[in-house]
Amino acid sequence: MIFADDWERNFGEIFKDCIPPSDPSLYVCCPSKTDPSVAPEGDENLFVLVPFPAGVTMTDDEVQQYRDKTIALIEKNI
Repeated sequence: MIFADDWERNFGEIFKDCIPPSDPSLYVCCPSKTDPSVAPEGDENLFVLVPFPAGVTMTDDEVQQYRDKTIALIEKNI
């Protein structure tokens, strides 16, 4: 788990302002590390959960920028 520095702002942006969080929190999980049945032999299963407001419309460019931001956050913390 990677938590936003400002937890209240993070939740406010998601639930009150309905905008993508400027400093997102993340849940990163690799379940195949403990359960090999969730991925083909020799492979891994990785997922990233980013709490995000419902109904947000983003352009392809905005999605790519947010994806890059998320990957950079993972790289910084893991």
